[in-house]
Amino acid sequence: MMLNPRLELRLPIKEPLETVIFGDAGNLWLDPLDPFRNPSDLTLAYSAGTGLRLQTPIGPIAVDYGINLSRLFSADNNPRRNYENFGAFDFSIGLF
Repeated sequence: MMLNPRLELRLPIKEPLETVIFGDAGNLWLDPLDPFRNPSDLTLAYSAGTGLRLQTPIGPIAVDYGINLSRLFSADNNPRRNYENFGAFDFSIGLF
């Protein structure tokens, strides 16, 4: 099971180019019933960032950079967050 709520604010620059500010959260469970059996395991990872969108006939071409807020604001001794990157670039074509 996957949960991925996302919020975007798109601001036009000059047609067909726009910029975006976003925030998202998410998690992935191998067993879809895990979050219901153990609600305390319903933790989400959070990120925020910005990017550019080029609107095309096949959908937007997007380049984003997101900062891993869960790692940035977690305790230093949290072993789960130590292996995660500070941030990451993402490139996509289309809506997903």
